[in-house]
Amino acid sequence: MAFLISAIVLIVLFLVYILYLGLIKNELKKKFGTIVLPGLFFIFIWLIIFYFILF
Repeated sequence: MAFLISAIVLIVLFLVYILYLGLIKNELKKKFGTIVLPGLFFIFIWLIIFYFILF
C-alpha cells in the first residue's frame, strides 16, 4: 500500500511541476523534450510495472 501511495504522490508532484512550468515560468515549450516527454514515459512504464505486480 505504501508503494501505491508513494507512486501517486510522485505523479502528483510531477503534474504540479508541469503546471508550474506552464503557468508561472512559461517555459513548458522549451523544456517539453527534456522534462515532459521523459517524465510521461517514466510514468507510463511505472504504471505497466504496477499493473503486472498488483494484478
